[in-house]
Parts: sequence; C-alpha cells; structure tokens
Amino acid sequence: MFATFLRVAGHRNSVPPRLDFRIRLQGLKNDDFTVFMLSGFVSLLTPDMTEIDLGHFHPRFETFIVNPTTSTSFDFYLDFDENKRRVVEKWRANGDVSFRIWLGYHYYRLGKTPKGSERVKSIASNGDLMKTAEGSTTIMIEQSRWNKVLDQLGYRKKLLFELPVDFEEILSQIPKHPQKGLVRRVEVASKSFKKALNELRIGKWRNAVVESRKVYEAFRKGKLENGKSVKDAIQEMMLEHGLPKQNRDNITNIIDNLWKYTSPTHHIIDDEGNTIKEDEPTVFGREDAYLTVTTGGLLIKMLIEKLTSKLS
Repeated sequence: MFATFLRVAGHRNSVPPRLDFRIRLQGLKNDDFTVFMLSGFVSLLTPDMTEIDLGHFHPRFETFIVNPTTSTSFDFYLDFDENKRRVVEKWRANGDVSFRIWLGYHYYRLGKTPKGSERVKSIASNGDLMKTAEGSTTIMIEQSRWNKVLDQLGYRKKLLFELPVDFEEILSQIPKHPQKGLVRRVEVASKSFKKALNELRIGKWRNAVVESRKVYEAFRKGKLENGKSVKDAIQEMMLEHGLPKQNRDNITNIIDNLWKYTSPTHHIIDDEGNTIKEDEPTVFGREDAYLTVTTGGLLIKMLIEKLTSKLS
C-alpha cells in the first residue's frame, strides 16, 4: 500500500489546537485486502534526520478496501500545543518542515467489505485471516504553506525569539573574567530571573513581577569589588562595544525605570527614588508580568553576550 500526502491545515477551535492531515492510500500490485483498523504516530525530522516524537495521531476513517484500482483518502489529526510548536520552530531547516508518518494497520482478506454487524461477525470468525502490517512515509511542508498553518493556529501573530534559561550554566564557563564583579551581578540577576520565569509559567503574575524587580535591582544598586558602581561598570562595557554615550545612559535608564515600574510590589517610589505612602495596593496582571520577566531575561542575555564576546 502506498501513501501520498495531500494537505495539512491548522485547527485552532479545539483544546489543544491541532494539525489536520489528509493522506491518500493506494493499493499496489497484488494488494487485495480490507483495512479495519489504523494507528500511528508523527515525528519531526530535524536537519540531521533525527526523529523527534510528536505523539500519536487520531485517524478518522471507515473500513476500506485496498487494491491496485482503488484509492482511499483519510483524515487524521495531531494535538499541537505550544510546546510542540516551539519544538518545530526550533528545528525546522530553511523554513520547511518535514514529518515522518508511521502507519500501523490491521487487515483481512475477505474480498468485499461486509456491512454493519456482518462485518463484526466476519472479523470475529476469521481470525486466522487477520494480518498486521506497518509502514512509514515522509512529508515535507514548504515554508510558505507552514506559515499559513501557523496563521490558522493563531501563532503567526506572535513574535518568536530565543530566550535562554540556562544562564547559570553559561556563566559557569567563565570563572575568571576581567569584570568578575559585573559577572557576579549577572549571576545574582539570573537566579532571580529563573524564579520569575517559574512564577510566570504557573500564572502567578504579581510574584513574577516581584522576582523581576530583583533582576533590575542587581544592576542598579551598590558598588562592585573594584569600587565602581554597577551602573558605571555597565556603561564602561557598553563603551568597549562602541556604543555612544546616549546609548550607554539609556540602558541604565531602562534598568532604573523598570526597577521603578516593579517597585510597587515592595513600596511606591517617586522619580527620585523616595518612598511614597500609598494606601491603594498595586495590581499587577498578566501583561505586566510578561513585560518585566521577558525584558529582564533579554537584558541578562545581552549583558552575557557582551561580557563573553571579549573572551572569544
């Protein structure tokens, strides 16, 4: 039996969202049997042809005859949540997506397919004629088509970018650094970022903002071992990378302003950093958490890249 891929579409009106596939099955020479059960799974093929299992598919079909003159199309769907989307986006090469579809099927050679209860009786009384077979096919979805699928799923409207979470592992690879004081501040900030990210994942928005505040605080208060303020150390590093004075001032201003933005989780402050008495509690929601957590992570990422670039 030969399988031909026909189409894939995104279906967002389900939980989780899903990919809908259609495949045509065609009998080959000497094929003459009836398929009464299908099962299988879908894998993602990476550029080096490694297979990443994406899970079992759910077929939609009726019992059908397979012979050289008959073809049958059947639909199946694959649950496709946010985690699977991220895996595909990480590994697809040149924008195209390759899937491996594995099919397992049970069949029997009874000629014309019996109907209704007669079909059940035929299968039950002819167990010796039942056979099991399997096979696989590879399908490639071009980038333009895949982008339409993402659009159907509602994902294409989201900005995709890499936000590393293994900052501590990266920092452990640079134990000796000319700016070890600043490296230490990055280590402190990365631990707070990790906690903030965990709070974000479980939907505790205020807690996420609280931990984000500690990220920005690590880059704005106090002095380093060499006597320089952490702000001066950051600005000097920016100078080494050719950024003009305005940009150097802006990055530390961004840190200051985000610290002030997140400070109502601790206390209210004015533009000079003085505490203000505030009777009304500040409510931080989902978007506040996403803003402060992701910006903190990207800030750490930028600082690490600039610190490590001088070592390579």
